Amino acid sequence: MSKRGKTTQGGAATKSRKKVEGASGGDFKFDMQWREYGDALTKGVKPIVYLDGPDCMPSDKIAAFDIDHTIVKPKSGKKFSANKDDWVFLYEEVPKKLKSLFDEGIKLVFITNQGGIEKGRTDISELKHKFCRMIDEIGAPVQVYILTGYNHYRKPNSAIWNLIVEKFNGGIKVDLSKSFFCGDAAGRAKDWSPGKVKDFSCDDRKFGVNIGVNFYTPEEFFLSEKCTVFDWRTLDPTQLIANFNGKNIPNFAEHPTTTQEMVIMVGRPASGKSTFTKRYLVPEGYIRINRDTLLTPAKCQKEAQKAIDEGKSVSIDNTNPKVVDRAVYIEMAKTKKIPVRCFYFKTSPEIASHLNFFRQNQTQGEVRRIPLVAYRIYDKYFEAPTKQEGFDDVIEIDFYPNFDNSADEALFGQWTPENT
Repeated sequence: MSKRGKTTQGGAATKSRKKVEGASGGDFKFDMQWREYGDALTKGVKPIVYLDGPDCMPSDKIAAFDIDHTIVKPKSGKKFSANKDDWVFLYEEVPKKLKSLFDEGIKLVFITNQGGIEKGRTDISELKHKFCRMIDEIGAPVQVYILTGYNHYRKPNSAIWNLIVEKFNGGIKVDLSKSFFCGDAAGRAKDWSPGKVKDFSCDDRKFGVNIGVNFYTPEEFFLSEKCTVFDWRTLDPTQLIANFNGKNIPNFAEHPTTTQEMVIMVGRPASGKSTFTKRYLVPEGYIRINRDTLLTPAKCQKEAQKAIDEGKSVSIDNTNPKVVDRAVYIEMAKTKKIPVRCFYFKTSPEIASHLNFFRQNQTQGEVRRIPLVAYRIYDKYFEAPTKQEGFDDVIEIDFYPNFDNSADEALFGQWTPENT
């Protein structure tokens, strides 16, 4: 795309000021409006609120940025803005450099995680006001994407980027080699620069990798500083896949039996229990008993007893960390004189965390991520399963990456956040 002609208002000099929600007094320099996208996932909140319009022209080159502590910082010096007017550009170079990118024909995009909206802690009208004022001072139109919750659109998952380039770029194919993402969540340690605090996460850097563009910190992009040492802070999923290349995956299909039995799953949340049950046991006629679908322990026990009475095999597909919880089902099986086995999923905490986010992304938010507290509760009460409990066998199952299609494998290979 060729350079844009010189204008005093980023291509909108001849247009009258617009009435836009969030702008001070309703005035805004550019022909853009706030809109919402997606089905409400939690508490009636739409997952994406975005600013777009005719003045924000499509381009094959996109310069995308995080906002807080990348474009602006609180003027008050606090960690978070006290109100809609508590902001100042992070560096004096910011507005001039953004305007020059726009004049070169590069599309400007801001992408910000704002999970506090979903939790009722952040007033979105104040954010709209703040972002409109920022854009006015930059003097160039910017597409803004506010990610309101903790779902599959949240960075570092690539879903929001895919939406932008596929639906909100006028049908123009984006050249990833000429696009980039800039953000402050870069995995840098304390004192990465004298007196600087540790980055709260590495999610912006991960987002850049996930979407396939170059990544810069604000200091690298606006101040031309050199790259500093950083830590990804989570496992590298692509390395995990590579570690299993050429290795024989155990034949889990041999685990089902042709005689009636009970299988009790044991393992952390998102450790692979349900995938295993659905892939290997349900096709062989096992009835899946799962608290996420049945909601209460009493209903799980009732449905398990019903299936056994009907002569069917069952899989108790819950975390089952405690001996006392497993004992209820073991007694049920022994009373009916059918064998009972334990499938113990030894998936590490790091892999389980990755699978937790992978599942949310794979289902496009239909399955919510499991909060960290659930993992802490499991670890607190966990008692390793043994034959002494009454199991006929305890089979330990390690994690092996096994995908139904190439799309799932590619999604699994994306970086995910720390489970916080």
